[in-house]
Amino acid sequence: MTPLDQKVKTSFDQEFWDEYGYVVIPNVVPQANLQALIDAIWAYTGKDPHKPTSWYQEPLLEGAMVNMSNAQPMWDNRQAPRLHEIFTELWGTEKLWVVLDRVNLNPPVNEQWHHQGFLHWDMDPTKPPEPLFQGVLYLTDTTEAMGGFQCVPGSHRRLPEWQATHTADEGTPPSGSAGSDWMMQIQHPIKEWVMQGLEAKSIPGKAGDFLIWNVALLHGNGKNVADQPRLAQYISMSPEGTARHRSLVYGGEPLRQARINSWRCGPYPAIVANALGVPEGVINPWLRSLLDNPDHVHTLPQPRSTPRLTEAQLRELPALLAARKPWADADIVDAKITGPQYGISGSFLAVELLSKQVADLLKARFGLTFTAEPAHLTDLGKKLLGLERW
Repeated sequence: MTPLDQKVKTSFDQEFWDEYGYVVIPNVVPQANLQALIDAIWAYTGKDPHKPTSWYQEPLLEGAMVNMSNAQPMWDNRQAPRLHEIFTELWGTEKLWVVLDRVNLNPPVNEQWHHQGFLHWDMDPTKPPEPLFQGVLYLTDTTEAMGGFQCVPGSHRRLPEWQATHTADEGTPPSGSAGSDWMMQIQHPIKEWVMQGLEAKSIPGKAGDFLIWNVALLHGNGKNVADQPRLAQYISMSPEGTARHRSLVYGGEPLRQARINSWRCGPYPAIVANALGVPEGVINPWLRSLLDNPDHVHTLPQPRSTPRLTEAQLRELPALLAARKPWADADIVDAKITGPQYGISGSFLAVELLSKQVADLLKARFGLTFTAEPAHLTDLGKKLLGLERW
């Protein structure tokens, strides 16, 4: 056994993992990293931690997810050596890529925010689970009441029992609207069977705790009935050359290039957001809407701060975009089609590429100046991205 193996084993309770399907490992990143990411989340969303009314402004997405992916503090946590050691132990190889996942900001429920929590699988529950591992980093001390990670302990062992005694057709979503987002619905036949005799449990944690779970574990986040938001970062890794979707996807070189492009284009959504005077978390849905329906170009987001563009330039912008059609760029069209097959690691690529096109257009037409430096990567981080090979 190597010293690395010994270090991981000292805080990785294998017996607990096998029995319950998850384990909590404390203090996996420096405390300074946590605060840096907390600050970045508030800046990205344009919300104020000291003004609860701001917590319910847009963006406020389903599941309390926040679609930031390439911020420097996120990469500082992803490339923490301790996390790589943990996933090395699980996978049996150090040659891993980190999933380009998101963060979560779940405020307390009120008349504006009715998130009740959910339980689901990030896999097809009718098929045998692959050896996939997911993880969440607690950014603040999180009580059971704060709507953090919840799961059904032991459900990862019950799922194969359902599969052995039922046909796949018995777990297939109904056709039409009845099957829309079926996995998130409470009345789900596989969930109901698997949960017999088991109970959902909210897992509290301290800032810096890392909770890792088996992909076959029924899990989600909960209803926040406390007085503070829940803040967390999702981090997982898979073997080099792969991505995690509903199964393990072998993407090879095209996937590697998509990941590198996502990282390189990471600064551009903020550049466009600052030009329009809105938080980055507001510009991303607007850019995505252009990919789905270019007519949305005629409605710019309302400024929340002083835009870098003048009023005249903002008035001209919709017509400029409509004429240039940056969303029709071949790389963006390709990313829109191929990105989703890579799961969460590819879901933002088209928006990031579009943001670069828009930023370059603002520079060429209006003389907008900016510096676009992607997140700094350590030697380990370069390998975890795929910029350098193992």
